[in-house]
Amino acid sequence: MRIVILLFDFCFDSSNKNKEFVFSKDKYTLRMFDAAEEIPATELFSKYDVDLMKMETWSLVAEAENLKHYKEEVNILLLSFRIYKLARVFIKYRLCKEYVDRCSSLNDCLRLVMPNESNRIITLNDLNIINKGYSKLLQMDTISNRTHNAIYFMYQGFCASKMIDSFVLLMCAIESLFSNEYHNRKHSGATKKTAGITETICSRVSKFLDNRLGYKYEDINEL
Repeated sequence: MRIVILLFDFCFDSSNKNKEFVFSKDKYTLRMFDAAEEIPATELFSKYDVDLMKMETWSLVAEAENLKHYKEEVNILLLSFRIYKLARVFIKYRLCKEYVDRCSSLNDCLRLVMPNESNRIITLNDLNIINKGYSKLLQMDTISNRTHNAIYFMYQGFCASKMIDSFVLLMCAIESLFSNEYHNRKHSGATKKTAGITETICSRVSKFLDNRLGYKYEDINEL
């Protein structure tokens, strides 16, 4: 199967034009987008949608016999762009001429959080750095439920349209990484957690950040 995912707010360094870049797992390739060739005839997309697509230059092509987890893996790749480059790239459409029912228009896309225009330009060196980070995040995603949840909440936090929703989701990501494993003990027919969640998170986060100014226990506790 072959699925084409348009990249919005993505500008590849002009010196790298007409070149492809293959990301980890060899399933996802950065390619120039050919609107005439790739946009399928379907009522799913309005004229406005099609006009938006025609304005874009680059796409991510997912191509493999089994693309069962491609949506999650592409989301992690987009998260890698945000983490390692502070890039503003996001996706809005998935196209598949082979199976039109696999086409989709997305509402929950990454939001713009950085006003710095320089982060819109991606170089080949940037892609190499992003790709290494992407490989690490893919490994992290499979380590445990905790690490998987942390990545999931972080991505959803960047997709949230309201600041308070984003804040809560990103705090959930922190909790996934730094809270206790809950070994519940039975006591008089009830269960007790082995340690207070807040105290544990504040202690671990502050130590992880080496108790630097502004990131001490009391600072995390206030957050």
